[in-house]
Amino acid sequence: MKPTFAGLILLLVVSQAHAEYRTVLVQIDQDKDKNARVTIHSDEKKEQNSRVSVDEAAKVLRQMEGWGSAVGVYVASERGVRRDDRKKVLDAIHANLWLELEYYGREVPKVVGDYFLKPRGARRPGNDEPLNPLPGVEVDLVISVDKYNPARPSKGTVRCSVVNHSGAPVRVLVGYDGWTNRLTARGKGHPRDLQLFPMNPGKHQGPKPAQAAVKPGEARVVFELPLDEILFQGVNRSGATMPSGTGTMDLAG
Repeated sequence: MKPTFAGLILLLVVSQAHAEYRTVLVQIDQDKDKNARVTIHSDEKKEQNSRVSVDEAAKVLRQMEGWGSAVGVYVASERGVRRDDRKKVLDAIHANLWLELEYYGREVPKVVGDYFLKPRGARRPGNDEPLNPLPGVEVDLVISVDKYNPARPSKGTVRCSVVNHSGAPVRVLVGYDGWTNRLTARGKGHPRDLQLFPMNPGKHQGPKPAQAAVKPGEARVVFELPLDEILFQGVNRSGATMPSGTGTMDLAG
């Protein structure tokens, strides 16, 4: 029987939407009595606050923690907010070792505005539709061959790149460890997805993926792996044999 794979599914860590590095948007404006009010947009529900006092916002900012890495903070302050109020917010950010001030200004940067301020339904397609991790950021997964036979050596590769079309730098984790950045193969008629790891991790996997910046207009290769490694090509390479009846995998679907 010919195993037919519907394709490779990619989970890729890119700046604000996934585990590891994430971002927070802080907006400072004034109420009718000219008192500063702060709104915090975050993927962490406990950090989300709408038009709270400066002291309340500073407390939340001091208590923020990252998902194993830094939290990028974008601050947009309305004209007329008192300097002391702005300073309290910025001091709270600088006092927290998890936080990195990525932006301070009047306008909300598009890269976080599109993510936090647009309605959820406008930026999250249905479950079956591919989702790029950030507005303006394109994830490109290229498989160099249409078909693959595990019993025959191949020069085919799978390559993942990130292209930043947005107006602000983004961060990616470069490398492949099978966990933070990972591929799964979905087979037709199979109840579970298959998570893919390199056969020789010391050669192709390397250390834990490291952060790298991708500037506006730039592209970055996140990882590139031989199909022979990621799909466990060959017989007895690691003391294991391919199952009988294994045939060509269709990777073009």
